[in-house]
Amino acid sequence: MAAVIGRPNAGKSSLVNALVGEKVSIVSPKPQTTRNGISGILNTESGGEKAQIIFADTPGIFNPRSLLDAGMAGHIRNAAAGADVIVYVIDGSKPYGDGEAADIRRYMKYGVPVIAAVNKSDITGYGVMYPRLAALSQIKDLEIMPVSALKKANLDKLSDMIISKLPEGEPVFDGDDYTDKSMKFMAAEAVREKALLYLNEEIPHGIGVEIREYADREKSDLTDIVADIVCEKDSHKQIIIGKGGNMLKKIGAAARADIERFSGRRVNLQLFVKVRENWRDDAAHISQFSGKN
Repeated sequence: MAAVIGRPNAGKSSLVNALVGEKVSIVSPKPQTTRNGISGILNTESGGEKAQIIFADTPGIFNPRSLLDAGMAGHIRNAAAGADVIVYVIDGSKPYGDGEAADIRRYMKYGVPVIAAVNKSDITGYGVMYPRLAALSQIKDLEIMPVSALKKANLDKLSDMIISKLPEGEPVFDGDDYTDKSMKFMAAEAVREKALLYLNEEIPHGIGVEIREYADREKSDLTDIVADIVCEKDSHKQIIIGKGGNMLKKIGAAARADIERFSGRRVNLQLFVKVRENWRDDAAHISQFSGKN
């Protein structure tokens, strides 16, 4: 188990997707895109030995303001506590701060190896990258690897470094598995990703997606999906639907294409919008979006 931890927008989900070779976590330019502890599974070889790395993708480190936020922070703690190695992802294109150094030292107290993966090396010149690497090198027992999730630079070296720190044991998942999440959960995340991509800044983190129906038709390659995009305000509902339903259609078309790609089936996707005020502070509503079912 490798817990992937870091500040918002460091590129954690993009790095996990690149390492696994499949899109297991949604990505967007907006912070706190990841809400659940999502696992991506990499089956590979290193030094002639077979290995399985279970990457636990986590939300960005932040100060919780709602019950949903508290749950997200809990995912980070649980991932770190259950990990054999912690991969702390740093945005190499931004100044390296004392807060990240404090984060790393805190996670080193968990008693497992910590690797600093300095991401976005493809857009960061050596003159900018070197001071970050030099500062990180001052932290005792910390291993460092500059990477690029976008260009897939040094990912083999990073996975080899992770594998060298993992205990021997039997594989947890089958060799064909690349995530621990269900297709139903992945479909909900696909819809949420497109909503994050297309909607205004003030709306995305006030939405959740609930799958009301997910059914594969017998003797057919067609899957029927009915989903609700849940928001907190009537004014947000109108924006999500858009003029003449154009925004909802745009979100649906993009999400359907993603679901068809990862499911390998044709998809009939129907989207609706519902208003539930303050759902982010309602445990029952949060559990509906958690991916446990």
